[in-house]
This record gives sequence, C-alpha cells and structure tokens, in this order.
Amino acid sequence: MHEAGVARWQCERHPGGHQHPLPRCDDGIDTGHQVRPGVEIVGVGREGKVGVEPEQRHLGRHRVRPYPRPLTVIRHSRGVTPPTTVHRERLTAAVSWWAAAAIFAVIIGWLLWVAATPAIALVAAAGSLVVAGALVAFYGSVRIEADSHGLRAGRAFLDTAHIGSVEPLEAAAWREAIGPEGDVRAFTLLRPYVRTGVRVAVEDPDDPTPFWLVSTRFPASVARALRPTP
Repeated sequence: MHEAGVARWQCERHPGGHQHPLPRCDDGIDTGHQVRPGVEIVGVGREGKVGVEPEQRHLGRHRVRPYPRPLTVIRHSRGVTPPTTVHRERLTAAVSWWAAAAIFAVIIGWLLWVAATPAIALVAAAGSLVVAGALVAFYGSVRIEADSHGLRAGRAFLDTAHIGSVEPLEAAAWREAIGPEGDVRAFTLLRPYVRTGVRVAVEDPDDPTPFWLVSTRFPASVARALRPTP
C-alpha cells in the first residue's frame, strides 16, 4: 500500500474513460526528468529510460487509430527489471537499388547529351538522380517494430491480444510463404530485396485476415520480441 487504501500496483495506471485519476506514486522516479517528448528505450543497465509512444489499436483490415499519450521518462532504481525486448528495424533499400537509380540518371543524361546540349543533359541527369534517389529512399523508409505491445509494420498495427503463432522464416521458407503457401486475404508488407520475414497468425474473429507476412532481415529477433521467453 502506498497511500491510504491504495495499492502500489494501482498507481500511475490509466483511469479509463469513466473513472477519476488514481493517486501517483513517486518512489524511484526522478521528478525532474519525468516528461520528455520523443524519448525511446535508450539502454539496459543500472538505469533504463522508457518512452511510451502513442498507443494504437488494430481495428481489423489493417486500420489504426491513434490514442496519443504524453511520453514519460521513468528512471528505474537499481534492481528493477527494464521492459522486455524491443525490435526496431528500417527496411532500407539494397545497394543495387541505389546503383540502379544512378544508372537511370546517367542514361537520361546521355540521351539528352546526344539530342540536346550538354547543359541540358547535365541538368536533366542531376534532376533524374535526385528524383530516383528520393523514390528509393522513400520505398526503403518503412519501419518494422515489435515488442510486448504488438507488431507495427509501416502504418499498420497488430496488438498482442490478436497475435497467434509467430514463425520466423529464412530464405527458402519465406519464398514458399509468399508463393505457393500464400493467401490473398493475408496482410503483406514485402520488400523484394529482403529475403527473409515472419508469418504472424491473426486471432481476431472480426478480422478476416488469416495472417501477416512481413519482410524483415532479422526474423528471429521479431519473433523473440513478440513472444519473449520467460
């Protein structure tokens, strides 16, 4: 009990839509560093910093609805276990894709060098390189995040309550999963330059999606984050 009639586990809990806020417990919390926007998990050691990002719920058919909450920094005292494994990954494009963008710009410049003036050719080549590079960067900017709250693939989110089995798939199994074993109802986030991924079963009676297929370079890490071993 931390205050009269209030159990410690109840402190700082979100009160819900029809309840009054519960009392706060300040044991082990550095009040001078409680609120800092944009804070994520920095490390695990004597002190862990935890950032609570805006919560989102899986609403079926891969839609999300944000529920913003302030980011709170909690300074753990020694001996307190930090949060579980978190996987964060950006599916950046392979080097060959950047090379293809550069080759495209060179071809445009060469064609205009022959058909027009060198100045026009150089301007066109530079512009083509910028546009092609921006497209490659945008295509590779998608993020994959997995933790005890669920799986986020791009803008879609599947919460832990609706996650069934999690299968990390290496190259051969991944080719089968997105090919012969595929399902048109499945949610997919694929990048052709990433040859591995995970298959996550969806256990939601209101969602006809049988599973998610998500590209990742570290399928075992995603599986560990979603199904941590005790």
